[in-house]
Amino acid sequence: MNAQRKKASDQKKILKILAPSIWVHVLDDWCTDEDLWPKNRTIKRFHEWFDLQFSSMPIDFVENEIERIDFNEPAIF
Repeated sequence: MNAQRKKASDQKKILKILAPSIWVHVLDDWCTDEDLWPKNRTIKRFHEWFDLQFSSMPIDFVENEIERIDFNEPAIF
C-alpha cells in the first residue's frame, strides 16, 4: 500500500472513531435541544454536513480547562 493510500485509510478509521464526538460537539453548539438534532448521524451524512480537513493541530473536546505547561520551568516529579 502506498503512503497516500495508507494515510487516507488511516483518516477514515480516525473519522469513524471521532465522528460521533464531533457531531455532539458541533450540534450542541448550534442547538442544545437534542430532540432537534438529526437522528441518523452516519459518516455519509457527516460529509454532507461538514467540510472536513485533517490537520496536525489538535482540538480538545474535553470540558475541563486545558492545562498549560511552561517548558521553561524545571520539571518537578
